[in-house]
Amino acid sequence: MQGNLARRLVIDATSRLYFREMNTTLSGNVSLRVEPDRMLITPSGLDKSRLKPSDISLMGISSEKLMNGPKQSSEYHVHTRTYSNNSQVKAIVHPHAPYSIGMISALGARRAIKEISESDEEYGYYLGKVASVGIMASGSVGLGDAVAEAVRKGAKVVIMENHGTVGVGETLHKALDRVEYLEYMMKRLYLAHVIR
Repeated sequence: MQGNLARRLVIDATSRLYFREMNTTLSGNVSLRVEPDRMLITPSGLDKSRLKPSDISLMGISSEKLMNGPKQSSEYHVHTRTYSNNSQVKAIVHPHAPYSIGMISALGARRAIKEISESDEEYGYYLGKVASVGIMASGSVGLGDAVAEAVRKGAKVVIMENHGTVGVGETLHKALDRVEYLEYMMKRLYLAHVIR
């Protein structure tokens, strides 16, 4: 699935993140595995609310090389490394969701995860295992490897401290659902702390 349908799925996911205020026009990224060793990924530096099919980049996963399209997202290592280590992962979504980043910065990842897991009995059903990685340089190989390792160990959502979140899934819809539910839970947690 490399044609316009797959590119449209990536665009729709990216638009959903933007219109739900989980990304700005230039932040965040989305990818979709279209063959065992190829992925589509959002571009770097283009307005995420106005993407068209020709704006979506095609990359080799193991080669980490751009095959066609504009320059890929600077976070491509998170995507290529995660796909390389996890054959079941078909889609990756990385928003810079404000409530998630804010509560993680305020409480620390472990405490934030603990508090949301204790406040909602359906947490595990919607999110699966949640893991965190420490502060690392955006776009670095080290960050890509850390996220890939967390997913290899079973995480479906990975919190990158002071950066954002990553959701993985068998479909783009599943990956989106996970990061969106985490953001919803973090917003609830924020309100609970404000109201106390």
